[in-house]
Amino acid sequence: MIPVMIIGIISSLIIFIGLVIFGFINFLTVIFSGSRNETFYNLYRKLSVWGLQVNFYMAGATDERPPFSPFQL
Repeated sequence: MIPVMIIGIISSLIIFIGLVIFGFINFLTVIFSGSRNETFYNLYRKLSVWGLQVNFYMAGATDERPPFSPFQL
């Protein structure tokens, strides 16, 4: 649990900043073009799911250890 906590704490700020940036870019893309960018949407989804898995693991809600990277989902 310790390695996941260290990685989770260090990367949580980076993930949050990435989610804000990708969410804003997707928002602007939808406003101006009427369709979402699938690349940003998939990256946003992977980061969100991985962040939730890490948070649930750190809270003790599950025993299944999340992957060390959101790209291993």
